[in-house]
Amino acid sequence: MKYKRDEAPLRLHKQGGISMSNIYARFTDDLKTAVKAARFVDLDNDGGTCNFDSLQLYLPRYQEKRVMESTMAAGLRCFKYILWGHLSYVFSVPVPRQGNARTRQAEAMCETMRDKGYDASVYYQMD
Repeated sequence: MKYKRDEAPLRLHKQGGISMSNIYARFTDDLKTAVKAARFVDLDNDGGTCNFDSLQLYLPRYQEKRVMESTMAAGLRCFKYILWGHLSYVFSVPVPRQGNARTRQAEAMCETMRDKGYDASVYYQMD
């Protein structure tokens, strides 16, 4: 299901659109969709700089424990990251690579999550 940026799941809950228990189920499903998108990028050409590029999501008011559970259910890992005083989460990519293929996966995941209304960006880090 595709929804506008201003209709992200937590906002829909506040407007009475979906229940709180469904927010994390939808979040898990959205992460699984992002994983599928990442698996469709060209993974054969893995040249370029070794990096740790990953999906980064700003999830205000989401419960950390539930975010971690959703992440594991989607087959990913994540860690908390504080940028300019704001807590966000950085998610692993589904297929382990270390060069341009990793960057393409992170960018595909970011685009998918943005299309679903999340405040998403790519965490770029060179090794």
